[in-house]
Amino acid sequence: MKNFSQFISEASNSLAKFNAKRLGLTSDGKGGWYNKKGEFTAKTEGGNLKFYDQNQQLGKDPDQVHAVSPKAQQRVAALKKSSQVREDYINHIIFNENDMVRRTSDGLIGRIIRRGANHLICVTEDDEMFKSWIHDLEEWTDISGVPAENREIGTDDLVKYTMKLTHTKKIQNMINKYKKSTKSS
Repeated sequence: MKNFSQFISEASNSLAKFNAKRLGLTSDGKGGWYNKKGEFTAKTEGGNLKFYDQNQQLGKDPDQVHAVSPKAQQRVAALKKSSQVREDYINHIIFNENDMVRRTSDGLIGRIIRRGANHLICVTEDDEMFKSWIHDLEEWTDISGVPAENREIGTDDLVKYTMKLTHTKKIQNMINKYKKSTKSS
């Protein structure tokens, strides 16, 4: 029968195994992890993965090498960011109903109408519905500062909104010419 410390060490090693598999590493069965090229990349120590650089030489103790490869650092940073987004989503810190979001792949902007386990269902201003994973979205704020219900045709708020979207004075000049022509008639 296993004692409690054996149970805990096996559980922590399974977490290291899970993270290594997510990074695409393969095990040598003795705590070492290798990348797809067959290069030694990490070692399981205390239930965590300890990463090593590409300059590891055969016959040398891995503990003598302290530099971590930039690629391994990027993978670990991406995992931490992904897990932080997930935690914030679960705790209702980000991506709540009626928040505006932007899909990073195509720039589609919409209001959240439903939250799933790891996805959102959103609707654009044109009543187009789309669904996206939480890691493919970013929070979005309207750049104009003018609420949609105040942007009626023929109002100055619509002009301000259009100006902020186009970043040009051509529209303002065109409107001013129109206003001058209507006043003189």
